[in-house]
Amino acid sequence: ALGLATPLGSALARGLSGFSAWLTGQPGTPASKAQQRAFSAANAHSWVGFPKGTQLRHLVTQTVGSTRIDLLGFRSGTSAFCLRIVVQGKTRTTTQHCASLPDLQLPGSPVRVVIVDYPVGKGDKTAWYGLDHLHSANLQITAGIADDSVRSVILHDNQGRHEVPAHYNALLHVAKAPDIGQRVSAVSAETTNGTVSVP
Repeated sequence: ALGLATPLGSALARGLSGFSAWLTGQPGTPASKAQQRAFSAANAHSWVGFPKGTQLRHLVTQTVGSTRIDLLGFRSGTSAFCLRIVVQGKTRTTTQHCASLPDLQLPGSPVRVVIVDYPVGKGDKTAWYGLDHLHSANLQITAGIADDSVRSVILHDNQGRHEVPAHYNALLHVAKAPDIGQRVSAVSAETTNGTVSVP
């Protein structure tokens, strides 16, 4: 429990009220039984596992061609708020990263970008850098946590400007056929109070 009955807990809840869905561990909807079983099985065999009984929440699903990308979320204890990406298709992969409570407490930004430019599969673009022959990724995934005020998130990369709607206090952007070396260079959030730059 976050100890919301204590003065410190109450102050924390007020300061992070926009992230209330994450604080309660209830963003989105319950994950499917298959996703929960896969997470629990992987967690049981990890040296740095999350607490037993951690419950996944489904946030966003996006399909690109024959590839399905699920963005899931969960709270670990009182101090970590995590995103889990599950990719199914020709390439199958899973990754997860977390933001800490101090990350959410940072002032001035309603979005925390947790996963940036995560590469999936092998693309068709190639380039030589010295003696190295590089391949592009088939997809690159960026994901983050948003508070209640966020309507959409705007990402800028080598291919231009991308406006991503916020769903269930989260964002998921999938760059298709990215260039070699393509990276997200700037992020901003469209909120109920206007546009806010995101670190």
